[in-house]
Order: sequence, then structure tokens, then C-alpha cells
Amino acid sequence: MLLILGITNLHFEEYFGLNILISTLLFIIYHLITSKHTVHYSMHWMMALGLLFCNAFAIVLTGHSASFIWFIFALFYFISIHYKASATFPFALAHGFGNFFEGVYLLYTDLVLRFQKQENQSPKNSPYQVLIYVIPTLIILLFLKLYQAADATFYAWTKFINLDWISWPFLALFLILTIFLYGINHFRANEELIKMEAKKKQYIDVEQTDRLHHFLGFETESKIALTLFITLSLLLSLYLIIDLSVIILELPAPDTNFKYSQFLHQGVASLILSIILVILLVNLVFRGRMNTDAGNRVKKIALFWLFLNLMMVVTTAIKNHEYIIHWGLTYKRIGVHIYLLLAAIGLILTWIKVRKGETVWVLVRKTTLLFYTCFSLNGLMNWDKLIVNYNLTSLPAEQVDFHYLAVMQDEAYPRLIAYYAEHPLAAQAMLSAEEWDDLFICYNWKRNQLRMKNLNSTWRSFTIYEYDLLQRLEAVYPLYLTIIQS
Repeated sequence: MLLILGITNLHFEEYFGLNILISTLLFIIYHLITSKHTVHYSMHWMMALGLLFCNAFAIVLTGHSASFIWFIFALFYFISIHYKASATFPFALAHGFGNFFEGVYLLYTDLVLRFQKQENQSPKNSPYQVLIYVIPTLIILLFLKLYQAADATFYAWTKFINLDWISWPFLALFLILTIFLYGINHFRANEELIKMEAKKKQYIDVEQTDRLHHFLGFETESKIALTLFITLSLLLSLYLIIDLSVIILELPAPDTNFKYSQFLHQGVASLILSIILVILLVNLVFRGRMNTDAGNRVKKIALFWLFLNLMMVVTTAIKNHEYIIHWGLTYKRIGVHIYLLLAAIGLILTWIKVRKGETVWVLVRKTTLLFYTCFSLNGLMNWDKLIVNYNLTSLPAEQVDFHYLAVMQDEAYPRLIAYYAEHPLAAQAMLSAEEWDDLFICYNWKRNQLRMKNLNSTWRSFTIYEYDLLQRLEAVYPLYLTIIQS
């Protein structure tokens, strides 16, 4: 009850910020103290705890809205591991969401059943004797507040009982958190999910056959797979040779007709499709007997082909890097690098799967957790600030896309206003007068909005991002006044 009341007070009429991090710390301490079983500090447990605090800190650091979603996922993942329900990310989320939605049902049924059992319990030993005092107290406080609101004289006589901190929105938030935390605190592992997960095998059954095995036969299937992987390896080797020649000879000093965008995006589009097909094809071939010594030749060629695909990821990353050097950062180019990282993870895990003869389920289990980790770490980055700073400091003015930077809005205002003050003629050539006027209006609105937010909230809503942004917006305010007055 005290935990729920504390968390409610941290978040009531506040924004997400430092309160999330403090609530997470209180939540972890509470569960460590009240846990009915010995906590096993395994690698999975430590990783889940790290992901939980990583996403909580990301909210404070950057204020990304997506970080709150990743935070909820991390919370359910941690709870599932803490109660030893599942260490597999997809099943852990299923356990977590299931217990959240069972919160209402559990709260009702537990209270009813425990009141029914009260006759057989000793009053001293019953842990629910507190309800005898809590429930009447809450009802009395509720009616007292209603009577104070209904009659001014009654309020004058009872105003020494200060209930101003209680409001209907406060009580609604308290009830929602009670249901949410009650479902988590009374975690119940889903037996059906546990049985389903237990049936998932770690290693492939080499004796298992299917219709395709019976139709083709092992020898025919081996020859087809061997021919296929050899041909694909030769094609990919040729592709890489051509790609490397372009990277070495043309990218360092491209001529004016060189089409960076077409050159890069065509490669990425092909890479997306090829990586998906690679993983599907490899899993199809190595689904059974091909994992035995009889399929060793096929496995070696397949592993070499996977290595070549990883090299294709590397060459595409080099092209994207060169694109950034010449034309600056954008969200699309950052997204390409993130995708390439995920593709490399998928290929490496597929290589391990084939090497060890693991099942597709093991591949799914590993990739989902590592992909989620990448998304969580991504929440720690302020990409807008990175894009604006890089483009304005690393590129010549004629290569900077000022229209794109203006889209960055909040992070772009301080740097663009400073640039305008230092290079007014160059800045006016980059954007029209109307566009600069709109930017100045948006800058002043954002500055006032952050100032008002600071006045209407407390330290509980503090985020490093908004504090740093407001400081930089305030720093260029004298420049803004000089510009609009000129």
C-alpha cells in the first residue's frame, strides 16, 4: 500500500522523467525485500535488471516516447525472470502481460476468498487484519472530502484535516496502479505457456523427417543444397569483388555524376530481401538429417555463404558511412546503420545455429532478446542533436541541407539561430525569409513552453534532455532578439 501511494505521489500531475527512475528503484527494492523465494542472480536476471534501468534512464536522458514502451516490456521481462516463470523474451512478455490483465480479477477474487477464510483464521495471525482498518479509513476520508466540498461551514470546521492532496484524478491513478502492481506482485506463471515452452527443443532431431525428405530423399536433397550453396557463394563472391572495387576506386573521390542515393539504397533494398531469404533458406535446408556428419560438406559451404553475406553487410555499411561523410546524417542513414547491425546479429546467430545444430526456436529466442537490447540502447541516443551538430560542424555550408535540419525543430533552433547570427547572408541564401520567420516563431514558442512546463511541474518530472535543451534555447535568446529587431 505504501509503495503504491509513493509511486502515485511521484507521478500524479507530473510528466514522465526522474519519477520513472525512482519508481523503478522502489519497485526493485520492494520485490527483493518481500520475495518469498531465494533470488538467483543469474546472467538472465542481471541482464533483465540492466534492461529495466536502461529504459528507465533513457526516459530521463532523452525523453523518447518509445522508451516508455520498451520500459514496460523490460518490466514484464524482469518480473518473469524474477519469479522464474520464463527467461525466454517472447514467453516472458506473455507472462507479464497476462498477469497485468489478471490484476482486476485477482484483486477481486483474492479479497473475496480471504474474507471467506477469515472464520478459520486466528485474528492475530491473519495478514489481512489491516483491511479492518484500511477500508473504513478510506471510506471515511472519501465521505469527509465529499462533505467538505458540499458545505462551506462544515469545511471551515474541519479544514484542519487537510485533504487537498486527495482528488478524483489522484484516486483514479491510485486505483490503476493498485491493479497494475497487484497483478505483478501476485505473479502467477501460466502453466500452459510453461508447457508450451518446455516442448521447444534446443537441438534439431536429426531423425525427424517430413514430406519433402520422403519425396526427394537425403542424397538428392544434399546434391541440390550443395549445388545451390556453391552457386550462391560464387555469385555473392562476384558481387563483393565488384562492390569492393567501387568502394576502393570510386567512393573516395566520386565525380559529380556519381549517384550516392541510388547506389546505396538499391544495395540496402537488395540486402533486406537477401538476408531474409538467407535465413529462411538455411533453416529450411538444416531442419533435420542434414545436421549429421553425412551433411558436413553442405554445412561447410552454407557457413561460408553466411560469412559472405556478413561481408555484404560490411560493404554496405562502408557505403553508408561514405554517404554520411559527403552528405551528412539523416534519420534514414542512421536507420540503415541500425538495420545493418540487426542484420549482422541475425547472420551471426544463424551461423551459430547451423554450426551447433540448434532449432529455429533457439534462433528466435536469441534474436528477439538481442534485437530488444539494441532498441533499448537506441533510446539512450539523442539522434536529433547528433544530426544537427554533425551536419553543421562536419560539412561545408553548401552541402548542408538546411531544410532537413529545420525539420529537427527543437534541437535545430539553437544551432540555426547561432548560425544565422554569425552568417546572415549565407543563412538567408539557404532558407527563404518566410521559413526563417516560421523557425523564429517556433523557437520562441518552444522556449516559452519549456519555461511554463518547469513552472507547472516539480523535480519529479525532471529530464536531462529538456533541462539541457532549455539551457541552449535560453543561451541564444539574446541573438534571437537581435535578429528580429534588425
